[in-house]
Amino acid sequence: MIDWLALWGVTQAVGFVFKPILEYLAKDTAKDYVKDFFKSCLSNVLPLPNSQQTEKQQETLKIVTGKAITEFLKLIQQELEDADLEYIQIQQYNLSLEEFIKDQQVAEALGQVFIDQNSLNTKLLKERWQKLEVGKTFLPNAFNWEQVAKRYQKKVKAIIQETPELREILNSQNLEKLAEAVPVQPEFDLIKYQEGILEQYGNLKLESLDTTGCAYKILKSRAENDENPSVRRATVQELVQVYTDHPDTLSILKFRLENDEHLDVRRAAVREIARGYKDHPDTLSILKSRAENDESSSVRQTAVRELARGFKDHPETLSILKTWAYNHDKNPSVRCAAVEELGQGYTDHPETLNILKSCAENDESSSVRYVAVEELGQGYTDHPETLNILKSCAENDESSSVRYVAVEELGQGYTDHPETLNILKSCAENDESSSVRYAAVQELAQGWKDEPSMFEFLQDRALHDPFKHGHGFQNSPREFALKTIVKNYPNHPQTLPLLRDRAENDPDEQLRTWANKQLE
Repeated sequence: MIDWLALWGVTQAVGFVFKPILEYLAKDTAKDYVKDFFKSCLSNVLPLPNSQQTEKQQETLKIVTGKAITEFLKLIQQELEDADLEYIQIQQYNLSLEEFIKDQQVAEALGQVFIDQNSLNTKLLKERWQKLEVGKTFLPNAFNWEQVAKRYQKKVKAIIQETPELREILNSQNLEKLAEAVPVQPEFDLIKYQEGILEQYGNLKLESLDTTGCAYKILKSRAENDENPSVRRATVQELVQVYTDHPDTLSILKFRLENDEHLDVRRAAVREIARGYKDHPDTLSILKSRAENDESSSVRQTAVRELARGFKDHPETLSILKTWAYNHDKNPSVRCAAVEELGQGYTDHPETLNILKSCAENDESSSVRYVAVEELGQGYTDHPETLNILKSCAENDESSSVRYVAVEELGQGYTDHPETLNILKSCAENDESSSVRYAAVQELAQGWKDEPSMFEFLQDRALHDPFKHGHGFQNSPREFALKTIVKNYPNHPQTLPLLRDRAENDPDEQLRTWANKQLE
């Protein structure tokens, strides 16, 4: 069986928030998604009914589709991180981004870049985000679709370059289009044309042409002098992508890292030094210094993450992460980064479990407790203490976000445990937070749908959950319960009467409208 997540680079991506979306695509649904993804540009090689497409071509297209979506979602995560969103906030975009990625127009736009690497339609992406239901999940003001598009286009170029099987498919497609558009004249003499090219340009010394000096000077000047921090940040990234080996590039990055007044530029410099100069003898000390001394918590957080991801096996890294996890940094976002990287990169280390337990139970920040609970649930399901910690957090933590993630981890990791059902039912019925009740109802509906009393439980939630719409994006437990009943129990004798009752009596106008449509 093919491990699609490994082929797409998801398994190796430490700290990647949107892995669940790729897990969805890795299922059989990916075959249909590939059709949408390459619909407008590779129509004659898609697995249509009469296609001659080989199994190898189908596999190639599925691999590059997954790689492209992985890179796109990484870029989305980077933009959200650049907007100073914390881990818990970024994770809440998972469901919205899954719907966004599944949208046929979005998929087609992302796939079109494989034919025209400058073609990603940012206007369409913005419009689809707003028009789809996910538009209720607001993107931060600093989110830059144009920046995402520019970087995605470069990632696609790299995927094409490293995949010869894809280039063969693309070349065959382009040759067919070219043959249709510009038929070769029968009298065309290719040999004579070749001789003419050699006669005219055979003595031209291409290596003597200076194609980089001027461009480098412009980039260097902008990195050092441009008043716009977005320009300086983009220039720092461009310098490393194109001129990593230039003798001046690292010095420019160091100067920007130590002296630039804008945190986004310093963050970009941290990333580019960590990734572009990993083997340089100064890089580790540079990252340690930024993690310790930068005045911006966002820069310190970025330095901690880059240390963990780029220098995991270095003997100093674990000690540094432990120090930062234990309240060394007063800013919770920095501690969150340290806790997350410990949980994902050092699961087998004997000290990690105790660190996560301590952070889950004792850290003053709900964001840190959230991350610690999540890492415990995902990395230590089989440890005898984990269930009790999750149960305690689900029932007693003062933060709704911590109770929320504890409920999720209980539902996904302990379906077979006899205590889990009652814990989740209690949270679904009694928690004061609608998001926690929603998570509990969701986990119960998905993990215990064959439980004999599940219909009655969902019916009770559809009738009696006290959810009311407030400001911003919120999930309604009542709505989820009703929709689950309609989907999973369409022939139950109580389903139709319940739907009629909600269509007439539910206090939520949107849910009444939906129920009425189901009755039509």
